[in-house]
Amino acid sequence: MDEPQKTHRRQNAIRAWTKKPSAEEDLIREEAKHFLGILEQRITEMTACSLMVNDDLSFLRLDDYLRFRDLMSACWTFSILIENRIGQLEDDTVPELLDKFDQLTVAIWSVLIRGALKFFRIVSQEDYLPLGSREIFMRELKTLYDADRLFVQERYRNRIDADTMADLETSEKILSEIIEKAPRLLEIWR
Repeated sequence: MDEPQKTHRRQNAIRAWTKKPSAEEDLIREEAKHFLGILEQRITEMTACSLMVNDDLSFLRLDDYLRFRDLMSACWTFSILIENRIGQLEDDTVPELLDKFDQLTVAIWSVLIRGALKFFRIVSQEDYLPLGSREIFMRELKTLYDADRLFVQERYRNRIDADTMADLETSEKILSEIIEKAPRLLEIWR
Protein backbone atom coordinates (compact mmCIF):
# COMPACT_ATOMS: atom_id res chain seq x y z
CA MET A 1 0.00 0.00 0.00
CA ASP A 2 1.48 3.37 -0.98
CA GLU A 3 1.74 6.36 1.36
CA PRO A 4 -1.33 8.28 0.06
CA GLN A 5 -3.51 5.21 0.59
CA LYS A 6 -2.13 4.75 4.13
CA THR A 7 -2.76 8.41 4.93
CA HIS A 8 -6.28 8.21 3.48
CA ARG A 9 -6.97 5.06 5.50
CA ARG A 10 -5.75 6.71 8.74
CA GLN A 11 -7.84 9.83 8.09
CA ASN A 12 -10.90 7.68 7.42
CA ALA A 13 -10.37 5.70 10.63
CA ILE A 14 -10.24 8.93 12.65
CA ARG A 15 -13.37 10.29 10.94
CA ALA A 16 -15.19 7.00 11.48
CA TRP A 17 -14.79 7.39 15.26
CA THR A 18 -16.13 10.92 15.24
CA LYS A 19 -18.85 10.83 12.61
CA LYS A 20 -21.54 8.55 11.26
CA PRO A 21 -22.02 8.34 7.49
CA SER A 22 -24.69 10.67 6.20
CA ALA A 23 -27.45 9.72 3.80
CA GLU A 24 -25.49 11.54 1.10
CA GLU A 25 -22.41 9.41 1.77
CA ASP A 26 -24.57 6.27 1.64
CA LEU A 27 -25.87 7.37 -1.75
CA ILE A 28 -22.36 8.11 -3.03
CA ARG A 29 -21.11 4.73 -1.78
CA GLU A 30 -23.99 2.91 -3.48
CA GLU A 31 -23.36 4.86 -6.71
CA ALA A 32 -19.68 3.94 -6.59
CA LYS A 33 -20.54 0.26 -6.13
CA HIS A 34 -23.11 0.41 -8.93
CA PHE A 35 -20.66 2.18 -11.24
CA LEU A 36 -17.97 -0.40 -10.48
CA GLY A 37 -20.41 -3.12 -11.58
CA ILE A 38 -21.18 -1.27 -14.80
CA LEU A 39 -17.47 -0.74 -15.46
CA GLU A 40 -16.89 -4.46 -15.04
CA GLN A 41 -19.58 -5.12 -17.68
CA ARG A 42 -17.99 -2.59 -20.06
CA ILE A 43 -14.62 -4.29 -19.66
CA THR A 44 -16.27 -7.58 -20.62
CA GLU A 45 -17.74 -5.89 -23.72
CA MET A 46 -14.36 -4.37 -24.56
CA THR A 47 -12.70 -7.78 -24.24
CA ALA A 48 -15.26 -9.34 -26.58
CA CYS A 49 -14.85 -6.49 -29.04
CA SER A 50 -11.06 -6.84 -29.03
CA LEU A 51 -11.49 -10.46 -30.07
CA MET A 52 -13.51 -9.30 -33.08
CA VAL A 53 -10.61 -7.22 -34.44
CA ASN A 54 -9.68 -9.16 -37.53
CA ASP A 55 -6.42 -11.14 -37.37
CA ASP A 56 -6.30 -11.52 -41.15
CA LEU A 57 -3.07 -9.84 -42.15
CA SER A 58 -4.37 -8.97 -45.58
CA PHE A 59 -7.31 -6.97 -44.25
CA LEU A 60 -7.23 -4.58 -41.32
CA ARG A 61 -10.79 -3.81 -40.17
CA LEU A 62 -10.40 -0.34 -38.77
CA ASP A 63 -14.10 -0.07 -37.92
CA ASP A 64 -13.82 -3.03 -35.49
CA TYR A 65 -10.70 -1.54 -34.02
CA LEU A 66 -12.29 1.90 -33.64
CA ARG A 67 -15.32 0.37 -31.88
CA PHE A 68 -12.88 -1.29 -29.48
CA ARG A 69 -11.20 2.06 -28.81
CA ASP A 70 -14.58 3.79 -28.31
CA LEU A 71 -15.47 1.21 -25.65
CA MET A 72 -12.11 1.83 -24.04
CA SER A 73 -12.76 5.59 -23.96
CA ALA A 74 -16.12 4.94 -22.31
CA CYS A 75 -14.36 2.83 -19.67
CA TRP A 76 -11.91 5.63 -18.90
CA THR A 77 -14.69 8.20 -18.66
CA PHE A 78 -16.56 5.94 -16.28
CA SER A 79 -13.36 5.40 -14.28
CA ILE A 80 -13.09 9.13 -13.67
CA LEU A 81 -16.65 9.20 -12.31
CA ILE A 82 -15.95 6.23 -10.04
CA GLU A 83 -12.71 7.64 -8.72
CA ASN A 84 -14.48 10.90 -7.98
CA ARG A 85 -17.23 9.11 -6.05
CA ILE A 86 -14.75 7.09 -4.02
CA GLY A 87 -12.78 10.27 -3.27
CA GLN A 88 -15.91 11.79 -1.69
CA LEU A 89 -16.22 8.99 0.86
CA GLU A 90 -14.74 9.07 4.33
CA ASP A 91 -15.56 5.68 5.78
CA ASP A 92 -14.14 2.20 6.12
CA THR A 93 -15.57 1.07 2.74
CA VAL A 94 -13.02 3.18 0.84
CA PRO A 95 -10.20 0.57 0.88
CA GLU A 96 -12.58 -2.11 -0.45
CA LEU A 97 -13.86 0.18 -3.19
CA LEU A 98 -10.34 1.32 -4.09
CA ASP A 99 -9.23 -2.30 -4.26
CA LYS A 100 -12.00 -3.14 -6.74
CA PHE A 101 -11.29 0.05 -8.70
CA ASP A 102 -7.58 -0.78 -8.96
CA GLN A 103 -8.41 -4.34 -10.04
CA LEU A 104 -10.66 -3.02 -12.83
CA THR A 105 -8.08 -0.41 -13.87
CA VAL A 106 -5.52 -3.16 -14.41
CA ALA A 107 -8.14 -5.17 -16.33
CA ILE A 108 -8.75 -2.23 -18.68
CA TRP A 109 -5.04 -1.84 -19.33
CA SER A 110 -4.61 -5.57 -19.88
CA VAL A 111 -7.29 -5.56 -22.56
CA LEU A 112 -5.79 -2.43 -24.12
CA ILE A 113 -2.36 -4.01 -24.28
CA ARG A 114 -3.78 -7.12 -25.95
CA GLY A 115 -5.55 -4.86 -28.45
CA ALA A 116 -2.36 -2.93 -29.13
CA LEU A 117 -0.45 -6.18 -29.54
CA LYS A 118 -2.98 -7.43 -32.08
CA PHE A 119 -2.76 -4.17 -34.02
CA PHE A 120 1.05 -4.15 -33.94
CA ARG A 121 1.19 -7.76 -35.15
CA ILE A 122 -1.00 -6.91 -38.12
CA VAL A 123 0.91 -3.74 -38.98
CA SER A 124 4.33 -5.38 -38.56
CA GLN A 125 3.50 -7.80 -41.39
CA GLU A 126 2.66 -4.99 -43.81
CA ASP A 127 5.17 -3.24 -46.06
CA TYR A 128 3.09 -0.08 -45.85
CA LEU A 129 0.61 1.07 -43.28
CA PRO A 130 -3.03 0.83 -44.37
CA LEU A 131 -4.84 4.14 -44.88
CA GLY A 132 -5.83 5.65 -41.53
CA SER A 133 -3.59 3.42 -39.48
CA ARG A 134 -0.93 6.06 -38.76
CA GLU A 135 -3.19 7.74 -36.20
CA ILE A 136 -3.99 4.39 -34.65
CA PHE A 137 -0.29 3.57 -34.55
CA MET A 138 0.41 6.81 -32.68
CA ARG A 139 -2.45 6.12 -30.24
CA GLU A 140 -1.16 2.62 -29.56
CA LEU A 141 2.34 3.95 -29.04
CA LYS A 142 0.93 6.24 -26.35
CA THR A 143 -1.04 3.31 -24.89
CA LEU A 144 2.17 1.34 -24.41
CA TYR A 145 3.93 4.33 -22.88
CA ASP A 146 1.04 4.97 -20.47
CA ALA A 147 0.75 1.28 -19.56
CA ASP A 148 4.44 1.08 -18.84
CA ARG A 149 4.18 4.12 -16.54
CA LEU A 150 1.09 2.79 -14.79
CA PHE A 151 2.43 -0.70 -14.19
CA VAL A 152 5.48 0.53 -12.28
CA GLN A 153 3.25 2.15 -9.65
CA GLU A 154 3.22 0.15 -6.44
CA ARG A 155 -0.57 0.29 -6.26
CA TYR A 156 -0.86 -1.73 -9.50
CA ARG A 157 2.39 -3.69 -9.68
CA ASN A 158 1.21 -6.75 -7.76
CA ARG A 159 -2.06 -6.96 -9.69
CA ILE A 160 -0.55 -7.50 -13.13
CA ASP A 161 -0.50 -11.07 -14.35
CA ALA A 162 2.37 -12.65 -16.25
CA ASP A 163 0.37 -12.80 -19.51
CA THR A 164 -0.21 -9.04 -19.49
CA MET A 165 3.47 -8.35 -18.83
CA ALA A 166 4.43 -10.74 -21.64
CA ASP A 167 1.96 -8.99 -23.99
CA LEU A 168 3.46 -5.61 -23.07
CA GLU A 169 7.00 -6.84 -23.74
CA THR A 170 5.96 -8.45 -27.03
CA SER A 171 4.18 -5.25 -28.09
CA GLU A 172 7.30 -3.24 -27.37
CA LYS A 173 9.42 -5.63 -29.46
CA ILE A 174 7.01 -5.53 -32.38
CA LEU A 175 6.85 -1.76 -32.06
CA SER A 176 10.64 -1.62 -32.41
CA GLU A 177 10.40 -3.70 -35.61
CA ILE A 178 7.73 -1.40 -37.03
CA ILE A 179 9.78 1.68 -36.24
CA GLU A 180 12.81 0.14 -37.95
CA LYS A 181 10.72 -0.57 -41.04
CA ALA A 182 9.03 2.82 -41.08
CA PRO A 183 10.92 5.39 -38.99
CA ARG A 184 8.88 8.24 -40.49
CA LEU A 185 5.86 7.04 -38.52
CA LEU A 186 7.19 8.93 -35.55
CA GLU A 187 7.31 12.24 -37.44
CA ILE A 188 4.19 13.70 -35.92
CA TRP A 189 4.68 17.33 -36.89
CA ARG A 190 5.30 18.10 -40.53
